[in-house]
Amino acid sequence: MKHNTMLAVASLLSLLFLTLHITDDIVRGISNAESSNTSLLVLAVFLYGTLVLPNGDRGTSSCCSSDCSPQPCPSCT
Repeated sequence: MKHNTMLAVASLLSLLFLTLHITDDIVRGISNAESSNTSLLVLAVFLYGTLVLPNGDRGTSSCCSSDCSPQPCPSCT
C-alpha cells in the first residue's frame, strides 16, 4: 500500500473517531450542540485537507505556461 493511501485512510479513521467522540459528548450533555461549535469547523477543515489537498499540485504557479522560468516545472513536462 502506498504511503499517501495509508495516510489518507488513517486521517479518515481519525476523523470518524473524532466525530463519534464529539457526538458522544453532545448526547451525554457534556457539550452543547451549537452552530458555533469549534469542533465542527475543525472537522470540516480536516476533511477538506484529507480529501481535496492531496490531489492538487501545490507549489506550482501559473508561470509554467510562460517563458519566465529557465527550467520547466515538473507538472508541465
